[in-house]
Amino acid sequence: MGHHRGKLASTDPEYESKIQAALMGITNGTYKNITVAARVHKVAWQTLNDLSKGLHMSHGDFSKSLQLLQPSAEEAVKDWLVHESGAACPVHPHDLCAWVNKISGRLPSKHWHRCYLACHKKSISTHKPWNLNPKCAQNFNKTTVEGYFTLQGELDKKYN
Repeated sequence: MGHHRGKLASTDPEYESKIQAALMGITNGTYKNITVAARVHKVAWQTLNDLSKGLHMSHGDFSKSLQLLQPSAEEAVKDWLVHESGAACPVHPHDLCAWVNKISGRLPSKHWHRCYLACHKKSISTHKPWNLNPKCAQNFNKTTVEGYFTLQGELDKKYN
């Protein structure tokens, strides 16, 4: 069998079942060793060896182990960002990373915030605000707007 490093699993839809059959054959004594089982089932010896020793992880399991936030914490961060953007208080990436560091206890990478925002781009708006159109501003009632921002400031002091 020639070198097929990384190509067997991607081209053969039955590859996982072949690996499981080889592992069963090793555990129940059908095959003398891992090398024979790998040749018979045409699977990678290294993968079979690692799986038999408990060293190999699937890609999905490995990426879950690298995930910085648990799903519930990730949802809380997303809700917090939505709330802050709705209150017209944009969050700087440094503040976001500091908050995530407090939650997870692990320091996010330099560009972690970009990946996070890309994953949640449907619910989190990241564009810069536009200037107010002067024609729209003519219809504002100054006392009502001042009252709104006074109440908004009081709520911010009370809950933040």
